[in-house]
Amino acid sequence: MKKRILSMLLCFVLVITTLLAGCGKKDDKDGDKDVVNQEVSQGDDDENSADENDSASENDSTDNQESTDNKKPTSNKKPTNTTTNKKPTNEKKLTINLIKEGKSEYVIVRSENATSVEILACEELQSYLKKISGTEVKIVTDKQAASGKEIVVGKTNREKKGDFDRTALTEDGFVIKTTDKKVWLVGGGNRGTLYSVYTFLEEYLGVRYYTKDIEKVPTTKTVAIPDIKEDKQVPSVRWRDVDYFGFRNEDFCAKQKINSRFWGKPITDRIGGSIDFWKDAGGHNHFALITPEGKTAGEVFQEHPEYFSMNAEGKRIYGNQLCLTNPDVIRIACETTLEWLREDPDCDYIDISQMDGGMSCLCPDCKKVYAEEGDAYQGTNLRFTNAIANYIKDEFPHVDVTTFAYEYTRKPCTKTRPAENVVIRLCTMGCCFGHEHEGALCNSTGSVGNTINPNSYYTTYFWEDLEAWAEITDKLMIYDYAANFWYNAAPFPDYDLLYQNFNWYARLGITEGIQVEAISGQKSYEFGELRGYLIAKLLWNPEMTEEEYYAHMDDYLEGVFGPGGKYIRQYLDVILEATKDQHFGLSPIIQEMFPTTVETVHDYDELPSDLTVDMVKNYTKVDWTKYWNWYTDVKENPVTAQGTILFGKALAVAKTESQKTEIRNTYLQVEFLKSFYYYDRVVNADGEIRTLISTFIKANKNKFTEEEAKQLPDLIYKQAEQKMYRMYEAYNKTLCETMIDSGDYTSMGLIGLEGWQVFDFMAPPSMWG
Repeated sequence: MKKRILSMLLCFVLVITTLLAGCGKKDDKDGDKDVVNQEVSQGDDDENSADENDSASENDSTDNQESTDNKKPTSNKKPTNTTTNKKPTNEKKLTINLIKEGKSEYVIVRSENATSVEILACEELQSYLKKISGTEVKIVTDKQAASGKEIVVGKTNREKKGDFDRTALTEDGFVIKTTDKKVWLVGGGNRGTLYSVYTFLEEYLGVRYYTKDIEKVPTTKTVAIPDIKEDKQVPSVRWRDVDYFGFRNEDFCAKQKINSRFWGKPITDRIGGSIDFWKDAGGHNHFALITPEGKTAGEVFQEHPEYFSMNAEGKRIYGNQLCLTNPDVIRIACETTLEWLREDPDCDYIDISQMDGGMSCLCPDCKKVYAEEGDAYQGTNLRFTNAIANYIKDEFPHVDVTTFAYEYTRKPCTKTRPAENVVIRLCTMGCCFGHEHEGALCNSTGSVGNTINPNSYYTTYFWEDLEAWAEITDKLMIYDYAANFWYNAAPFPDYDLLYQNFNWYARLGITEGIQVEAISGQKSYEFGELRGYLIAKLLWNPEMTEEEYYAHMDDYLEGVFGPGGKYIRQYLDVILEATKDQHFGLSPIIQEMFPTTVETVHDYDELPSDLTVDMVKNYTKVDWTKYWNWYTDVKENPVTAQGTILFGKALAVAKTESQKTEIRNTYLQVEFLKSFYYYDRVVNADGEIRTLISTFIKANKNKFTEEEAKQLPDLIYKQAEQKMYRMYEAYNKTLCETMIDSGDYTSMGLIGLEGWQVFDFMAPPSMWG
């Protein structure tokens, strides 16, 4: 079904491109596009080398290695480097044979009193070793006599006192090391032990966990590792969260070391649990604090308008924010928070944050606080949050209260400091998502450009606010974003930005937590899975080098897309190059990010050589779409033009059905952008054909009556317009059906499966929601 629909799409692209080109000259780019449309079709039909396995596999080898040597994106945002993805096993001689020629003298050792997570860690190690070699390594308990060849997992009687400092390792940290021939996989806690196994498999045996469904497991009869003096990994970021579809799977979260249940992740005690917010709540809950006994905020407003914010005209308004200096609001909020915690006493954090949108209270008492705090609207919010934190700390000393620095509260206070049990969650709003945020490298506040918007509540740059917060508190979280929330299927070129910003966060000492909001409702075909994979790596090690970061990218692209990964990498290059000089915020306008250009192809007094009087007089028998854009040509953006070519090449060399599926689905982002291109070219055409017919009639005025000269241009325009619109409608409908069929429920991720049939497909995709 998918292959048929994609072939229909590509055929339609070829047909409409040929038709719209008219009698004008074809440039080289259009010629290339025609060839590549054929390439895509041919690649799709090439099943000779197809492998029905969804998991990638490798040939037998003792070092289980691959090497990639791809260039990072050549955008001029920073210099181009060459990266080589080298695994740790290449660095030292492989001296320890865990399995040799299909046989093993090793056992996996766990404690007789092992926790359920330690048991799972042993079972996972055993399972993957068998997938790699076909050999099952036996699991025993530490009640059995010790031997020299053991893989010791977790806390056992094999270790001596002082061998491992679990306090320093923390719950999530671990040590991988060898002593003589013994291998140690030891975590600070349950999660750390499980992480040690997955890391050992990944970094020393070549296993990869690309998505929840796609893994790479090398195959070899001999499994060997080098001597490992000590590989100690302790995450610098305590709470790690990323919001992509694949991370709704708890096993994938464990493999990527994500320890948050935020956004409904089903992380359970089976994999060591998580660091939790109160009832998994995510903020914007100020109104809930003052609505006891089931009352709505609207009902409370009717009784106590003084609880709510005052606008600039001095009127209390509902639906905005609370008045955070009102003593009754503070009292009620403290009592409510304490009641909440008694319902869920084991949480690590409870978030108390402003409502989404709106503006801070402008009553005299609140404005006085702002003035005292350096004109920072955060002033009332932080004092309010500190009061709640102080109220609950005696009964819940282990719980920290988090609050947003978000939109109008982003700027830090100059006087009040967060209480010891208060964590600031700084949101990356109002800044550019096309360039790194650090210092003056990009002073943009977002899509408004390079200067601060005087009508905005952002009176400082994001990088200034982040550095100021980092100076005044050690308990600082980053709430980041990594998606275009209005155009889920459109490219969001932040691949360079991710590394640069995470590295900057690390240098500023951001250790409390980082979370990245994206699109988790359905699988993203705009590289969401790639971005989630890279973010997870950065969350664990934000101090990695650029070479390491791009090696992870190359490895993923090859592992998921196969030999065509190099072409997908070139496509990423194209996206970055196309947007290198742009400043864009969240949910940028597609036509601004990927604009089309208009070129004149004929002079306005020039006429087609094949146009005849008979054709004009008998217009109903002519396909006028050929002449729709006669004088000008709307040029396709390089992202769609080159994207078609590069995805065609990737599909042509794909070896497995899994690779082909991933390539086809990811290609949908190109078709999504093309719909905007065709909208400009088809729907927004300004009646050139009417001008053409009028010009033709004037050149042959003796052959047309006065009435024909008056009516024919409009009649021909309407006939051509109707057909052009129907072609565009058919294109959009097929695109939407294909997205749904592939698992991406909508173009934007805003509506469900049942609503798309009522779309106006003659509108651009931006209107489908």
